[in-house]
Amino acid sequence: MLFFFSLTIEILQLLSCYLGNMGRAFDIDDILLNTLGAFIGITLYTLYTNKINPKHKPEYEKEEAT
Repeated sequence: MLFFFSLTIEILQLLSCYLGNMGRAFDIDDILLNTLGAFIGITLYTLYTNKINPKHKPEYEKEEAT
């Protein structure tokens, strides 16, 4: 999902170059680095919520009291 979001942004930048906007450029490195950065961010957040601070879990992960 993260890859496709980054790919969409890069495709929009490529299309904008054809429409006359020369400020941005399509670059495969941007796709790879954005995907890697998002993966690292999600991994760090998951480690934080599960290992370091288990009380700080999102609402959908909390068990319901019955």
